[in-house]
Amino acid sequence: MNGYDTVKYNFDTERLPDAEKARIAVTLLAKDFRVVGSAWVTNDTLCMVKFVSDDKYTSKGGKAGTGHLEGSISRR
Repeated sequence: MNGYDTVKYNFDTERLPDAEKARIAVTLLAKDFRVVGSAWVTNDTLCMVKFVSDDKYTSKGGKAGTGHLEGSISRR
């Protein structure tokens, strides 16, 4: 990935235990949320060189929303 030897990790908050979901919901001020994505980490230094995440949520006020984040570094 981007000139680095990496390992790809996938994440999905749907797989979290209920207690952890509840803690995150309080932090996000949301009653429903889901975040899925991937991160690429170098094999040697364990530095993240790329990430992508998408989220869907419903605020405690009932407003639905979505978000997309991504970022990367590369060798020159």
